Formats: sequence, C-alpha cells, structure tokens
Amino acid sequence: MTLRFVATGALAAAPIALAGCGGGGPSSKTLVDAADKTISSSTFDANYDGSLKIIGQKGAVSFRGSGIVDTRSHRSRVSVDLSSLAHESGAAGELGAFRGEEVVDSAADIVLYLRIPFYSQHLPASRPWLGIDYGKTLRQQGIAVNSLTLDQDPGQYLEFLRGASGKVEKVGKQAVRGVQTTHYHGSLYILDFPRALTGARRTAAEHVADRIVQLTKESTFPTDVWIDEDDRVRRMTFDYAIPENGSTPAVDYRLTLEYSQFGQGISVGLPPADEISRPTQLKTS
Repeated sequence: MTLRFVATGALAAAPIALAGCGGGGPSSKTLVDAADKTISSSTFDANYDGSLKIIGQKGAVSFRGSGIVDTRSHRSRVSVDLSSLAHESGAAGELGAFRGEEVVDSAADIVLYLRIPFYSQHLPASRPWLGIDYGKTLRQQGIAVNSLTLDQDPGQYLEFLRGASGKVEKVGKQAVRGVQTTHYHGSLYILDFPRALTGARRTAAEHVADRIVQLTKESTFPTDVWIDEDDRVRRMTFDYAIPENGSTPAVDYRLTLEYSQFGQGISVGLPPADEISRPTQLKTS
C-alpha cells in the first residue's frame, strides 16, 4: 500500500479510538474524573494534529482539524485540512481541494458527513456532503489502515478516557497554550471502554474495540494527558504502531488533541438532508 492509496481510499472512514475501561485506582481515577469534568462542560473547542507514516516509505500523511464538540448531542463539527494528500492523489497544485468540513454524529450508530472539495467534485452539485454510515461500514468491512485520517471526532476521545485503568505516572507541571496543567502518562485498555456506554453507542464501540485489536495486535495503548487546575483535559496524545499484515505495510499513527473554551453553549447541527449524498452516488470517472 502506498500513500497514494491512502489518499484515494480513505472513504471507508474508520475511527481510531484508543482507550480502556476498568476498575482503576486513585491514579487512573484522576484521568476519569478529568474526562467527566470536561464532558460536563457540554460544549468546547477542540483541535487535533495527526500523522500517519507507512514504515519503509518517505514522508507521512498529516491531518489537522479544529472546531466544536457538543457532548449533549454527541456531535462534533470540525474544519479539516488533509492537504498533505494532494501530492499523493496527483493533485499537488490543488491544496484547497483537501480542506473542508466534517460532522460526526455518534448519538447512536456513528455517521460521518464530509464536505471536502476533492470528494465533493465527484458528487451531485446540489449534494456536496458525503454521508457515511460508519457503523454499517465497520460491521461489513472492518477498520482499514487507509482510512485513519478520517473520522476524527475529538469529543469521543474524552469518552474513551473515562475508561482509563492501570497505573498513571505524574510527569510534572507544564503549560498548554498558556494554561498551567499537570502532565500525566498512563495506559488505556481498549476492550473495556464500551462498558461506559449504552444501546447502539455501546454496540458500535464494541465493534471498534474488537477491530482495533485485530488491526494493531494490541489491546493496551499508552496515552499522555494534560489536566488543568479546574480538573479539565487540555491535551491528550496517542502514538501507536500497526504491524505489517500480509500485503499491508506497518504504520505509525500519531495524534494530539487539545481542548479549550469550555461551556460556550454552541450546538452542533447536521447538514441539511437535501445536501447529503451517499457513497453509491460517487462518480468513478
């Protein structure tokens, strides 16, 4: 698989949600309580910065986003920048075609809505949003390495952190964008995080957990978390490896998320129904 394949095959859209749930002790409870406090803010700003590098190849795919998380409706709306895909897709002079918007609705089964010019140009002009039923895709196809740059719902990572377990190391005091925080390092056990959810959301999470274990061959992952003096999460980072599997090369995946502007009260709505296309409407030529 090449980075070109990543650029053109990303529409499978699979979230990477690395976390765990369990009994935990006082140290892990620090992370759980911070996740609860942050989520209870109802709305907040979020930014993420990630990269995906195929081992043995030059360069890496980077992906960035910033926007709003609405934990009341379990939705996020993010402006995304996938311009590093331009060269790999043969459109090096069209960086703007890889910048757009993404709405993630995880109120039940996860559904993604993408409005990115590179993809929208292959859709009916009156329906520029591409709607992807992630839950159905996951059950039918599983998680694929070539889709890791999409479905970055920054709010969901806080839900995964609610299930942190095991020992947590206090690294020290650090500033995050001018805010004083305490930096912690710990581990997250992915197979237990669905226990914190109910109904369709729990079912979707169970599929995610099982598929990630199949993909990574691991069930426990490291995480770093920065918590401010009001016990809210200001930054989270993940760094994990996906081993070689048959014709699929090894991949190193990194993600940093930051949170701010808590309790602003801005809600996140869905794109208009008459502006949404489905993957079957994508033109292939």
